[in-house]
Amino acid sequence: MEIKRISKKEAGCFPKFEKKEEAIKFLEEKFGENFAKEDLPPVEIDEVKGYPYLLIIDREAYSRMKELLGKNDTKVYYGQKPSTKGFSESTQRIYIYEDGTIQVTSLTEE
Repeated sequence: MEIKRISKKEAGCFPKFEKKEEAIKFLEEKFGENFAKEDLPPVEIDEVKGYPYLLIIDREAYSRMKELLGKNDTKVYYGQKPSTKGFSESTQRIYIYEDGTIQVTSLTEE
């Protein structure tokens, strides 16, 4: 299955959910193993917690990124090195809030 970044149009067509678990199930079914929980703490907006997930777009670059981060015991990388080429484009962050809201970052126009 070819995975592409989520567009504004596609995100606008996502169903509305009442709780976080429903949204997670929807995205798991839609993207399968390319949808993963991110190892970061939740954010809180207006007293509603949002949990970070990733849509993995380029598995090879994502695997290299995870390996580099693990080897260096860090959660950040310097994006201007040849060894980190493609890391930023390999994923798209998705926040899922306790109230079922889905917030997708870096939406494409199409």
